[in-house]
Order: sequence, then C-alpha cells, then structure tokens
Amino acid sequence: MLDELAWHIKLVESLSEIEAYYINSLIKYYELKFGEKYNIILDIPCGYGRHHKYLRELGYDVYGVDLSQDSINKAKTLYEKYNDKYFVGDMRNFKLNNIEADVIINWFSSFGFFDDDDNLKTLKNFNNNLRKNGLLIIEMPNAKRSKERLRSTSLIDYNDYGDYVEITEHTLVDDKYHLFNEKFYKKSGNDLIFEKEIKIKLRLYEIDELVNMLKEAGFKVIEMYDTLTFKKIDLMSSSRVTIISLKK
Repeated sequence: MLDELAWHIKLVESLSEIEAYYINSLIKYYELKFGEKYNIILDIPCGYGRHHKYLRELGYDVYGVDLSQDSINKAKTLYEKYNDKYFVGDMRNFKLNNIEADVIINWFSSFGFFDDDDNLKTLKNFNNNLRKNGLLIIEMPNAKRSKERLRSTSLIDYNDYGDYVEITEHTLVDDKYHLFNEKFYKKSGNDLIFEKEIKIKLRLYEIDELVNMLKEAGFKVIEMYDTLTFKKIDLMSSSRVTIISLKK
C-alpha cells in the first residue's frame, strides 16, 4: 500500500530545510524592522509538519493544525515530544486555546481550497489567532503566471518514486481554479497498476484580489517576495510568491 507521507517526506526533505531557514530569515528581518520578538508559530494547514524540526532547532515554539487526521497522526509520530502541539482542525474556525501566535505560516499553495466567502473567513480566522503586530506569511503560486501557462494547455507532471509513480495533470477551470488530478500507480514489471486518485481544486487569486481580501480581514500587506528570495515579485516572471502581512 502506498504511504504518501513516507515518500513525500523523503522527496522534499532538503527543500523543507531550505524553506525553514528562509522562513526564519523573514521572521528575523521583520523582528528588526518592527522592533518585535516573534517566537510562537502556528503552521496551518501543517500537513505532517515538514518544517517543524528545523524551526524548533532555531528556537521557535511551533504549533500545527491540519484537517487531516492522518497528517496529524504522522506529525505526532515524527515529533513525539511535541504531541500536545498538534491539532485536527479546520483553518476557517480553529482557535488555539489561550494562545495568540506571533507568526502564522500558510505555506505552499495552502490557501484557496474553499469558495471566496470561506477563503475570506479563513483569513479572518488567521487574524483572530494572531497577536497585535503578528505576522502572516502566505506562500502561493503567482496566479497571473499560472493562469497564462494553463490557458493554452493542460500540464502533466511525472514523478518516479521507486516502487510507485505519480502522474499529475494540471488544468485551469473557469479561468480561476487550478485543478490538480493526481494518480498513483504501483510498478509491476513493465506495467503500472493504478492504485489511487486525488483531486484538488485551488482558487487562484491574483495579487490585487488577495491584497483586498487581506485588508478586509484586518491585515496590512507589508511586502511580496519571489519565494526563497528577498526580491520583490515580478508578475510576469515569478512562479511563486511569498506575501508578508501584519495584523493591524
């Protein structure tokens, strides 16, 4: 049976470390800029917490929330010492008990799973979980560039994980949704045996749309970077964007 989390951990381990140190660099920069101290991080949705090992090594107090019980179970297995830091919850309404986060991380295409009203509700709930002058860090695709690529043709990704193969088709729906159709196959000699399929529909918000939503949710947008750099985004060339917002 395919253990998606197991192969995913192995696949992205080096990238997870790089991203964690990038997140740390962002936090430290804005600590200096605003004269604040940021220590408590809420990662939502957190998956199995692929950045948490590194963020804790850097001294942060990290909490994780995800809708998937399997993901939270995996996180608790990986980080047994921190089992009380992980919760199953919906990012539209989850609230940390008696804790206000200094930083909320919403990383790698983790915003846009719902309709517009519920996506706005999600941002408002992020605001509700942050202390005043807390940071919200959202990492997402550059919708303008993604739409241009997907308007002309669907895209196919092929990934070989040894015993298994993943084939993902990317299509644009109604000029605003990115549909991921992931199919997993087990190798059997020269044949591939279909095992499972996952479909994910992600709302692609262009920058001006998201900025307006963040303002409505009580945030001030501070900066937008080309992900993994401190360069300001170029809407025509940046494939991914990291948006830094401050709770008013």
